[in-house]
Amino acid sequence: MKRSVTLGAAALLLLSLAGCSAGADAPATPSASGAPGPSALANAKGVTEISFWHGLGGINAQALQSLIDEFNTENAGKIKVDTSAQGSYADLLAKYTASLRDKSTPTVTLSNDISSGFLYDVKRSVSPRRWPRPTRAT
Repeated sequence: MKRSVTLGAAALLLLSLAGCSAGADAPATPSASGAPGPSALANAKGVTEISFWHGLGGINAQALQSLIDEFNTENAGKIKVDTSAQGSYADLLAKYTASLRDKSTPTVTLSNDISSGFLYDVKRSVSPRRWPRPTRAT
C-alpha cells in the first residue's frame, strides 16, 4: 500500500512535468495562478532545471529515482530534474523551513500529509489541485 501511494505520487509529479511540453494549441499567456503556460518550455533558451526534494528512502527512493532518470532521458536538452533525498519527512520540513529564510526553496517538494498544511500556510506552495491542466494537441 505504501509503495503504491509513493509510486502514485511519483507518477503525479512526472505527469505534472510532462505538462510542461508544448502542444500545438498551447497558450502563450500565464495561467490564472501566474505560472507560465506549456509554451514557455518551447520558448525557453537552454535547459529548464527543476530541483526536487523528497523524504523517501529505500525502495521508494529507488523507484522515484528510476522514474526521474527516465524522465530526464526522454526530455534531454529541455528539462532536467535534480532530485535530492532530504532524510525523513521531518528532516525535509526542517530543511524547507530553513530554505524559506534564505530564499533557496526547491522547485518541487514531495511531502507527507502533515507537512502539506504548513507548506500551504507559508504561501510559497501550489497545491496540485490548483495546477492548471496542460493543453494537449489532438
